[in-house]
Amino acid sequence: MATIRPFPSSFSALTARTTSRRSRLVFCCSCSATGDKALTVAITGATGFVGRRLVQKLLSDDHKVCVLTRSATKAASVFPSSAYPGVTVAEQGDWEQCIKSSNAVVNLAGMPISTRWSPEVKREIMQSRVNVTSKLGCGSHQQCQR
Repeated sequence: MATIRPFPSSFSALTARTTSRRSRLVFCCSCSATGDKALTVAITGATGFVGRRLVQKLLSDDHKVCVLTRSATKAASVFPSSAYPGVTVAEQGDWEQCIKSSNAVVNLAGMPISTRWSPEVKREIMQSRVNVTSKLGCGSHQQCQR
């Protein structure tokens, strides 16, 4: 089971609004913030409905974002560097380096939830998120072991 780690105080307001929704999000965060208020947040699913808004919110609060994606072309079309200078796009081969240099990792990727829910579909949705989280390798990250 994933563990929710506390965020630095500058992140707490965003966390409270995000986690109060009915969806389950898995957060992994380094508890040793750098001291300055600007964070670097790695996000899977950043090109989706919730992810786009999270990226915009983080950038408006002067944080940096690393978009973890399977398609750099799609991510670059959603977040063009001219309009989103605080966004770095990383394909799967670059995910590990991006995660290591981040203060937090947010997983929004997984099977779409816009379907009729049954016990089987609920299991598939949950498993899709667990699978993505395990691909991130965050659980074995030294930052997340605290």
